[in-house]
Amino acid sequence: MTKKQKEILAQLNIYKEGAEITNPFTGQSCYLDGKALAIYDYVKGCEWMNQSELADAITIFRELYPKEYMILLD
Repeated sequence: MTKKQKEILAQLNIYKEGAEITNPFTGQSCYLDGKALAIYDYVKGCEWMNQSELADAITIFRELYPKEYMILLD
């Protein structure tokens, strides 16, 4: 993990609870624990705000949660 990716993880507020998330394009869903959900929300926020951290955020999610990445973001 790069220094930038570690910085992103360190600044996240990890949720106490997870949630079921559905991919709006495929209709597939999966459960994300609190950490995965925080990273996923960060990715979606970066997409919405067109932030430069998007690629790093996606890489973090893909490396830590590969199955969930394939369902929700691939």
